[in-house]
Amino acid sequence: YPTEFESEHLWFSDDPDTLKILLVGDSHTKDIFNAFHLDPVPSPDIEIARFGMDRNRVPMEQVETLVASPNFAAADAVAFTARIRSQESVRRLEAAFARLSETGKPLFLITNRIEYRGLEDMPLFDWYVRQASGERPADLGKLAYERRDPRGLEIDAEMREMALRQGVGLLDQSVLQCDEGRETCSLMTPDGLKMHYDSGHYTLDGARFIGALAVRSGWLDPLLKGTRQAQMVVE
Repeated sequence: YPTEFESEHLWFSDDPDTLKILLVGDSHTKDIFNAFHLDPVPSPDIEIARFGMDRNRVPMEQVETLVASPNFAAADAVAFTARIRSQESVRRLEAAFARLSETGKPLFLITNRIEYRGLEDMPLFDWYVRQASGERPADLGKLAYERRDPRGLEIDAEMREMALRQGVGLLDQSVLQCDEGRETCSLMTPDGLKMHYDSGHYTLDGARFIGALAVRSGWLDPLLKGTRQAQMVVE
């Protein structure tokens, strides 16, 4: 749900030369926000704010509150990211995008984050480090790939189709977590630090790693290029 600070206060500066991106969604939006506010940031010329929203109902009254917010007015692009798990949520999200498209803002959808099924009532990484070295699986990345929660993967296909119908830009979050060719996923940073504190939310170390990877890999490029092209058309 949007807080008063998100709906009534301007987070962005008045610098006309910065690219202002507004992230909309649930607690997964907070993780992405953290990822780009921890070192390194994508660029000093980019500003990021966030707006909380009920991911299940995506109520139109919250959409209207978003449209009326000062951050939305100042944003150069709006990106939605949340934990979507039902066809009804996709339908409601499509209605929200249809309304937001009326504003002329460049819109983007970030697909579901990969979540991992734990073992013995523990998050997968926690279970792994508690196993004796001779008893744990040899490859944590392979184990993580096998333990991916299929629900998010299944609904992503519908989200992609919806984005195509609405003319919304798409950013695939799973490529920051998993390598399909090698059938492996990351549960810890290269320094051996835990990336998730539950089935999918990032620790601060995990958010920092994902933010750096997104910058290094060019993951944000479609959003940045699409937004700048839209600005050029307006100008």
